[in-house]
Amino acid sequence: MRQRITWFLAGAVVAGSLVALVMRSPASDEVALQKLADAQSELVRQQAQLDGRLAAFERRNLLQPPIVGQEPLPAPTTTVAIRPTAEQQRAADTGSGIVQRAIAAGIWTRQDADEFSAAGDMDGDARLELRRQIAVAINDDRLKVEPGAEFRW
Repeated sequence: MRQRITWFLAGAVVAGSLVALVMRSPASDEVALQKLADAQSELVRQQAQLDGRLAAFERRNLLQPPIVGQEPLPAPTTTVAIRPTAEQQRAADTGSGIVQRAIAAGIWTRQDADEFSAAGDMDGDARLELRRQIAVAINDDRLKVEPGAEFRW
């Protein structure tokens, strides 16, 4: 990258100097050559300055000590299962009984919907599983829904 910048800058200076040489008069040859030499010297000086800055930057980053007491966080390896409360488990058991009874009878009635709503607050996993069972039974034509017997989750 540094070489590309150096060559680009050198090319720009040389191109500018060549334009000056083409438009020159014989008396200005020495002035143009002196300008070219000055520009090359300036480029060498700037390149040395950039090299020094880059070296200092690399040393600073390579020699920087790690932060004490700070380690990278480990990747998650396990999930934490949240167990339902006793009340949620009772509601899930009651709801499961209602769903199984309705599937066995082949119909979801208003009474089933009312009992299911009254069963209580169950945890999300149990509710999702009961919804899945009802959906599968309806899709398999093992469960019909009585008009007005809406699902109140």
